Amino acid sequence: MIAILDYGVGNLRSVYKAFETVAGPLGIPVDIVDKPVDLLRWRAVVLPGQGAFGDSVDNLRQQGLDRPLLDAVNAGLPVLGICVGMQLLFDSSEEMGQYEGLHIIPGAVRRFGDTMADLQHAGRALRVP
Repeated sequence: MIAILDYGVGNLRSVYKAFETVAGPLGIPVDIVDKPVDLLRWRAVVLPGQGAFGDSVDNLRQQGLDRPLLDAVNAGLPVLGICVGMQLLFDSSEEMGQYEGLHIIPGAVRRFGDTMADLQHAGRALRVP
């Protein structure tokens, strides 16, 4: 069983359909979870996302989904973050301000700079998505 967290951000339906297409024929149920419940009922959790970090982390906390997610991580449940869902797992983000993340992965989501010198790493130009 796979739980996909619905905390009111972007690509929930496309992520659900993708998992349903793959997991469904294997007999693995895929559930959308939009209320704080014990996530240990599932075998894995997916944290999708699309949009801004600040709004996403605020929505997750306002719906009370942050605590069950942290409890699941601490219990060793596999968690897959997609797009901004993955970014939320970090300590912080500087996207459109300074925001505190979930502190699951040490580090910060940093904004690319505006100059070509800022867009270099190890002598190579970074490709900006």
